[in-house]
Amino acid sequence: MKNQLNTKKSKRLIYETAFIIGVIALVSFLPYIHDFDFFKGMEGFSGFSSLRVGIWIVSLFILALSGWIFAFLGHKNRKYRWIMLAPITMLTYQLLIYLFDARKTQTNDFNVKVTFNFVLLIFLSGIYIYGLYNRSK
Repeated sequence: MKNQLNTKKSKRLIYETAFIIGVIALVSFLPYIHDFDFFKGMEGFSGFSSLRVGIWIVSLFILALSGWIFAFLGHKNRKYRWIMLAPITMLTYQLLIYLFDARKTQTNDFNVKVTFNFVLLIFLSGIYIYGLYNRSK
């Protein structure tokens, strides 16, 4: 029975590791997708001059976002982990603006983005400090 448990855990670990390797390989390849000949000469999206430029920008945002997400997941039990939610949220916000063709709307205005990030930072800081205060009682 114990041997079967170890075998199941080993298989699960192998599948999880293979999945993580695949995700990392895919994400690291994203900035080069725009170089395929298939995308040359195609019309852009979301206000980008060509499809290649749009794919390149979106790929870079996904690459940066994945780095912050992996850092967030890898820093469990660290006091500063919560602050990583601010860049994750802002990168996701900007990526959604690109994907939903909202570049010319007010949601893409510099003041809106800075205000949103500042409010998020204050909110996260408040939650963190409130949690510290309750734990010290």
